[in-house]
Amino acid sequence: MGLLEDFKIFRDKNGLNQLDPNSTSQNGTLFTMEYLICLMADPSISDEQKKKEVDRLKPVFLSLERYPGLSVRFPESGEYESMDNTCATITFSALFDGGNFARRMHGRGLERVIDVDLSQDAENNKKFYKIAKILSFGFQPNWVFNNQNPSLFCMQGWFGRSPAMMGLIKMAAGEFVNPFLWVSVLVGQFIGAFKHPSDLDARKLSYVNWQYLKTRSKFWNAAYRLWCWKLMQDYKNGMKDVYTTYYLNPEHPIKKYSICYAP
Repeated sequence: MGLLEDFKIFRDKNGLNQLDPNSTSQNGTLFTMEYLICLMADPSISDEQKKKEVDRLKPVFLSLERYPGLSVRFPESGEYESMDNTCATITFSALFDGGNFARRMHGRGLERVIDVDLSQDAENNKKFYKIAKILSFGFQPNWVFNNQNPSLFCMQGWFGRSPAMMGLIKMAAGEFVNPFLWVSVLVGQFIGAFKHPSDLDARKLSYVNWQYLKTRSKFWNAAYRLWCWKLMQDYKNGMKDVYTTYYLNPEHPIKKYSICYAP
């Protein structure tokens, strides 16, 4: 079997790739984007086959959009979305969706909440709601992505706490990015590269973001190559070593098809 057939075994009922066959995890969106990186970097797969697979995945990603600009982990999920999955969705949108979802997400981020969400993690939400209001100079907070109660504040969906995340959304949406947010994205991409080698997530998320960022300009492409150089100081075989360690299932195809880094 080849890459397409091998990864298909690890696809869940929703069309997302997973860690194990026939399972549904919280991070299927991220795992699917990692699969796409392998697919796009494989010279044995024709452009027609790659396009066909992207076309299959477009409605899969859109099926996770519960409200405009607000996604869930999987269609039946009742949990807040994670930044990891959101970055994967933004990257997919920027590369394969013309940035449409990113623009809807940007529009959602500009909307201000009306109160605090007490349905999940109430005490934490109340505490950070007060902080968010202070940082918003007394106004109701925005940059809140609550996929359960869109008009209410929740800490986990408050991406306003991450300038790098706000900058990435704006970039993918084609919006103006001020120097502070621009630098925040760049710094955010490199912070994880200096964490302990055992921190695999710090490399995995940045690597996904780079797939879009490196296409923006020669500068971002050069920054990506510098990041890859630093990666290989800790992992001789780059992302292949990261994925081989992260994906515990010895039969998972990402261990076979991932490469040092996507050019």
